[in-house]
Formats: sequence, structure tokens, C-alpha cells
Amino acid sequence: MSSDSHNNNRLIHKDVVLSTILTFAIFLLLKLVFVNTKYLDPLYQALSDFQFTDLYYSQYQQKQTSLDTNIVLVNIGNLKRDGLAQQLEIIKANHPKAIGLDATFIEKKDSVLDAYLKQELNDTSVPIILTSNIVYNDEEQDKAGSIEHNHEYFGMQNHEGFGNFLAKEGQSVRYFKPFIKIGDELDASFGARLAQIADSNAFNYLLNRNQSSEIINYQTTAYPKLDVYDIYSSAELSFLKDKIVLMGYMGGNLNEITFEDNHLTPFNKSYGGHSIPDMYGVEIHANIISMILRRDYIYEVPGWITYLLAFVICAIHMYLFIYLFVKKHKWFHLGAKIVQLISFAIVLLLSLVAFRYLRIKAEPSYILIGVILSCDALYFYEGIVEFLKEKIHFKTYFEHH
Repeated sequence: MSSDSHNNNRLIHKDVVLSTILTFAIFLLLKLVFVNTKYLDPLYQALSDFQFTDLYYSQYQQKQTSLDTNIVLVNIGNLKRDGLAQQLEIIKANHPKAIGLDATFIEKKDSVLDAYLKQELNDTSVPIILTSNIVYNDEEQDKAGSIEHNHEYFGMQNHEGFGNFLAKEGQSVRYFKPFIKIGDELDASFGARLAQIADSNAFNYLLNRNQSSEIINYQTTAYPKLDVYDIYSSAELSFLKDKIVLMGYMGGNLNEITFEDNHLTPFNKSYGGHSIPDMYGVEIHANIISMILRRDYIYEVPGWITYLLAFVICAIHMYLFIYLFVKKHKWFHLGAKIVQLISFAIVLLLSLVAFRYLRIKAEPSYILIGVILSCDALYFYEGIVEFLKEKIHFKTYFEHH
């Protein structure tokens, strides 16, 4: 290899590394502008909640949903405590495997109604789990201070699980904490508690995964559902036998949509701001329980690997773009755009295939951003090196242009 060829290789390697660093520096700068500009912040908040893997759920999985008959949802509507107690009494008479009541009774109210509810909750013929709530010390939901339990009058402290999801207000629910340790106590989530009753081996598998959070592998929005007053009718309820019955709020009735305890999920086809919530909390709990019982977990690629992949793939594009820019400049614009389009499609397709068939989540956002910005960043880089050539005699492969 001649000295000139060796020198050119060294220069293009240097230009590739520096231009790739510049590409992501531009991205970080744009990100700061979005975050710190008053009028652009809502747009940034909307875009920051979008993930490309959501396309799998909203465009594919939602069309493949089939009825999951292992879990039955019962709408509690706006029932008071005596209505809940009556629902529990009727459901228990049909011998389900377990009942999860997605409600928390923080304080005593009416003595007669409370006594009726306590009686039904403490009947041991069917296991019943209530929800408790994690109280966080900060807005980031990473420092749990305490657990808000049900009132001791109901005697359910050992028969409850926390119902919190890991999502800020207005963001899609993608994660949940299966367990949380406060002091010396290990508390389990609402879904994990019910899965433990249904299948102790599946529960132990979840426990042994030792994950601080799990991605919710949504499977379906279709569960058998009973409305508030369906329970009180003469309808045949024998199908509840050996099922997990989840009682929770799903509107005043199933025909109306309310925002109370209603959340955004990856099933939502509206990406970004102003999306209408698409799934009630009790339905999300059903998906969590179903995932635990199937042992069908998603493995998330660590962030540092994603960043490294984004840098490497962007650098590979830079090699091609710099060569085209310097040696085949009249083909640069057309060639670069064609490569960007093909690369975008391939990266997105591979990430969705890995998510669908391998249960591996490698969110391609940073990779795609690197591909998209690389071509334009090259113009900035050329301007910078031209300036440096004049000022400090900076050596660059662009000298051949």
C-alpha cells in the first residue's frame, strides 16, 4: 500500500469518527432546543413518548387478538361498598380460582356497609387480592417511600398487591414493577399476587428473573367481560369456575368511555399528543397476569448497546457518504437519499421482526436518527473542516474534493 493510500485511509477514518460524533451532537442540541423552548415542549413531550416498537402492537398485534378465556373482567362501575360486597358474594358462589379487586379501601366509612364488605373479603372460600399503592418520594418513580395499605379493619394486609404502573401522566403504560422492596419487606404487584395463586411455578419464574421492571407484553384487549349489573341478573355464571376474575372500574357501564383509571398503551393508534386513552387499569392488569402465566417475557437490549449500535451504523453510512461526497459528488444527493431510505426500512423491519419473533426489544430510534441526520451533518462537518484547514492546517479527506 502506498503512503498516499495509507494517509487517505487514515484521514477518512478520522473524518468518519468526527462527523459521526458531530451527527449526535446536532441531535442532542436539537433535543435541548425542543425541551427548553416553551412552544416546542408539547411537541417534544408527544414525540418522546413514541416508540417504533409500538407499531407492532397498534398495526399488527391488535389485529391478531383472540379471546383470552382464562381471565374474566367484571366492571364495578360506581358501586358503593355494599354493591361490591354483593358482587363478591355472587362471584364466589361460582367458584373462581381467584378474585382480584382493583380497589383500595383506605378508610372506614359506613359501619354497616363496611361490615358487609369485610365479611365477604374475609371469607376464605376463594382467595381475594386487593390493590395497595406505592407512595413515591419523587416524580421519577424510582424512590418508593412507602406502601399505602387498605385499612386494617378489613384485615387484608397480607392479601393485597400494589397496582401502580410505571408511566407518567399522559404517557403510554409499557412497564410495571413486579416487586418492590421497602425496608426488609418485599411487596409483590397486584398481577404477581394473582399469578402466584393461579400458578406458583410461574410466579417463582418471575421472581427468579430478578428484574426491577418488566416490559408488559400486551397480547389482547379481548377478555370475557361482565357489566356492573350483569352479575345481579339471572345470567349463567358457571363459566367463572376456575377462572381468575378481575373486578375493576371500566366506566359507569361498558358502553361509555371515561378517562378515570383509563390509560394509554402501545395498542393506541394515535401517536403523540392528544391521544385518547384506550385501556382501563384492570385490563392492563389482565395482560400482566396473562404474560406471567405464559412466561412470555420481552428482553430489552441494554441502552449502552443501543447507543453503540447507533454510532457504528451511523459511522458505516458516513464512510459511504464521505466517499460519494468527495469522489462521486454529482451522485451524492441521489445516492445518499436512496441509501437512507433503504437503511431506514431495513433497520425498522429488523427491529420489529426481533420484537415479534425473538421477544427482543431493541428500540431503533437512535439508530434511525443517526441515519437520518448523517447526510445533513456532513455539510456542517465540511464547513467546519474548511474553516480549520485555513486556521490550523487541519488535514482531512475532503482535501480531494
